[in-house]
Amino acid sequence: MATMTAQIVVGMAHPYDGGINLDYYMYLSENGVARWTIMEENISKKHMNKEEQRIAQWIPTPEFILEDALLMIGIYIVKDEALIKMARQFFIGEIPCTVELENDIPVKALEMMRKRAREMDYKYKMTLSIFSDSSIQKQIKKLEAYPMDLEVCVPVYLREYNV
Repeated sequence: MATMTAQIVVGMAHPYDGGINLDYYMYLSENGVARWTIMEENISKKHMNKEEQRIAQWIPTPEFILEDALLMIGIYIVKDEALIKMARQFFIGEIPCTVELENDIPVKALEMMRKRAREMDYKYKMTLSIFSDSSIQKQIKKLEAYPMDLEVCVPVYLREYNV
């Protein structure tokens, strides 16, 4: 079973009090293969009886794990038309829920998609929680190129049981 090493919460920023009104959440699971899963918010009563809330699950490219999460946000949450059009070029019909980026989309196309993601109008706030030993710890600086409300949380206190 993979270990969750990061979580992204996406929603609207509160105009006066800070914080975030949750709409979507994502988590990064890592062990042998990194995998981002994006889901609709499920803490309200309207979702209690739904069996499946997952929107998509992507296996990112190792050196762009964090930026690949932003591609998912652009496609499934922001629904940026230009980014969706780029992604659809590699799939018959709709973009599938499960994507393995290295095998499904050429490297040059991914570069173009990441460039577009840096130019998008993000109407959402993103809160990124990075847990210790996550692969994306070294990729935080890349977020400076993305124009969004953003809060990054990293461990300030850690106590672990040593097996």
